[in-house]
Amino acid sequence: MKVGGLLRYFGDGYQSSKKLEGRRYWRMPVMDESFVCEESFSTQKAVAGGNFLLLGADQRRTLAAAEAAVSAIREVRGVILPFPGGLVRSGSKVGSRYKALKASTNDEYCPTHPGHHPDAAARGRQRRLRDRDRRARRGGRAPAMAVGIRAACRRVSG
Repeated sequence: MKVGGLLRYFGDGYQSSKKLEGRRYWRMPVMDESFVCEESFSTQKAVAGGNFLLLGADQRRTLAAAEAAVSAIREVRGVILPFPGGLVRSGSKVGSRYKALKASTNDEYCPTHPGHHPDAAARGRQRRLRDRDRRARRGGRAPAMAVGIRAACRRVSG
């Protein structure tokens, strides 16, 4: 299945490609560096859930808050966190310059690409980590997000 070849549009014009050993890879800006994905590979269907964005003054404290959220969400029955460590590093926005895409990279929060908006950094938003959970059964998303957000806030304020 063509995955990276389609995901590249999430880069909203800032993506680039490279061929290594006969295979094409796409590179897209994300909040802390770049995301690299092979153009095509096998997939399977899954159920997607909710997301929330954590904005912090520095990477250490923001990551600690995100990890606290992950620990709390893991206690919610029927919810899984499919990404490594339960965290996702790519922020998205609604819409894209590509009409067929409903979402794309949130360029305001991606300091490594040419379209980065310096005013976002000036507002003190230096590191962004997005925590994403997926629900395994109906009603799982809202409680998981609520406990995650509360845990992240406690970690930062405590």
